[in-house]
Amino acid sequence: MAEKDVGTKRRKTQEKNVSAYIRKCIFEQSNNPAAIQKELKGLAYQVRKIGVNINQVAAKVNAGYATPVDMENLLFYLKKVEEEFLRLEKNLKEQKSWPSQK
Repeated sequence: MAEKDVGTKRRKTQEKNVSAYIRKCIFEQSNNPAAIQKELKGLAYQVRKIGVNINQVAAKVNAGYATPVDMENLLFYLKKVEEEFLRLEKNLKEQKSWPSQK
């Protein structure tokens, strides 16, 4: 099966890469805790990046020299955080790894 999977072949030699194929199979399982953990790590990284941007805009606002564009950027990044959390929640609900809210 690893030989037939084009996405996991070695780049230079195009030989099968069984290790890459196994990792791909593990992470593609929809109810796999490792896949969920990977998703959460990616989300945490994005939130940190967005947080840095938000802090920079907030510092400008507090210093009194923020522009309307800065305020738009702040709202944009806050919206991105919300969208990422909603996307993650939806993915987890689809995988039945999220407790249902009643």
